[in-house]
Amino acid sequence: MRDLDLLTIKLNPTKNIELRFPSDQELHSLAELVFLPENFKHVFKYTGFSKELNDPDGYYEKRLKSAPSRAKDHESAYLAIFYKGKIAGRVIASIIDPACGKMELSYFLFKEFLGTGIMLSSIKTVEEFLFRELDANRIELWIDPANKHSVNLALKLKYQLEGTLRQSYHNEFLDENRDDMVFAKLKSDIINL
Repeated sequence: MRDLDLLTIKLNPTKNIELRFPSDQELHSLAELVFLPENFKHVFKYTGFSKELNDPDGYYEKRLKSAPSRAKDHESAYLAIFYKGKIAGRVIASIIDPACGKMELSYFLFKEFLGTGIMLSSIKTVEEFLFRELDANRIELWIDPANKHSVNLALKLKYQLEGTLRQSYHNEFLDENRDDMVFAKLKSDIINL
């Protein structure tokens, strides 16, 4: 994988959408938005976050504060999704195996932005960046089968369903073991890249 500064990535899928590493203040704002009543259940239902992340400060301290060091260490690229200047969600591209170019994407949009095409444009742009600029060879999406928005997104983006791992993780928010559908796309799956 190429040695790029993951803190300076800036992508613009459309004139209204910007993906970039957020400032510390924006990370705090994102944490606050996650815990708004209209977003909380929607975000945590499918993410498998632990119960210890029960307030914005805890979420920031345990999950968001380390994002810059993970980017500097080339472990992941943390991109906030801004729609018309407003934080709409986030995408994390985690480097799983640099030797074979394997990466995993995890993402969410806040509820008010669902069904707008923001995530479709964002993921398409991020995957093109990963294949072209970071020399990714394989991008994986691990999706809870009940998360119909993400399943539909994976299918629209032509990710191949490679299988379902039964009860492969414990979702502490729901307090139950959940399945993961594994979708993947290879660089060779895209023509004219």
